Amino acid sequence: MKNLVILALLVVATIGQGFSQTMKEKINLTESQIKEISSDLKRSEKNFKSGKAKQLAELKRDYRKWQIAGSRSDDKTEIANALKATTRLQSQIDSINALTSNEEIDAQRDFLKSWQDKKAELIAQFMEVKSSKKTALANSADITKLVALKPAKELKEKADIYDRRIPTEVTNLHYGRRTRSQELQVNDLVLVTVANNMNHAIIPTVSEGGLRVIFDNMYVEPVSFIVRAVNGIARKPIVVDQGKREAHNLLPGKYTVELYINGHISGAPRLLTIDGQTASYKGELCFGFVYAPRF
Repeated sequence: MKNLVILALLVVATIGQGFSQTMKEKINLTESQIKEISSDLKRSEKNFKSGKAKQLAELKRDYRKWQIAGSRSDDKTEIANALKATTRLQSQIDSINALTSNEEIDAQRDFLKSWQDKKAELIAQFMEVKSSKKTALANSADITKLVALKPAKELKEKADIYDRRIPTEVTNLHYGRRTRSQELQVNDLVLVTVANNMNHAIIPTVSEGGLRVIFDNMYVEPVSFIVRAVNGIARKPIVVDQGKREAHNLLPGKYTVELYINGHISGAPRLLTIDGQTASYKGELCFGFVYAPRF
């Protein structure tokens, strides 16, 4: 009996560790992308400040020339021209001083924000699965206590039923059969309880006809997901509208998924392995997922 509970605990731990490792790899990849984009952004901001300073220096130099020319002249026309020029240059200087970025910097900041949001989302999923794993282990610990109490309880039940004596009409063989039958029933009850706890904690529903896989389209246009088995046979396209995600059932196996936008393939085919390992995608439990990125 204890071996059965230990086996169940090992199953829970193995599933949780496999998913945690995959999630950590995704988080590390996201952090690497954030670091690279941050480096490009800092370079762009440095170039922007340098160019801004150069423009201001040229405008201020011209402003000073017109200011000196106007102050040294007695001609009304020259003084008026100098006043117009300094007014125009001051307006340009004020406009440049007000600038804090350009289109390139704004685009890089938006791109960085999208990856930072993705990292936060992955961390939230990781913490959710970690919490589910703790719940499963806690439930299994309760069952372990139940198993530990089983011998004493079983002895009492046998004493109540048989009064610790075998009636003359019941042979030793029949008594042994009854005893083994009771043990099997208790074993089945414990296994069912462990399985239910595992299902509630970390395993999503297995739908008829395959395992649940999520297809997410974060792109700004509809995307066709073409799923191909390793033998090259393709099922019908899964078309997902922009900003939407759908769940479809796939049989266990290895697949490649091609993304088509406006009839043209986008990026390299994605590898999709359905082997019964569970995953959590944006808070939804599934057996795998494929997404079309925003960019």
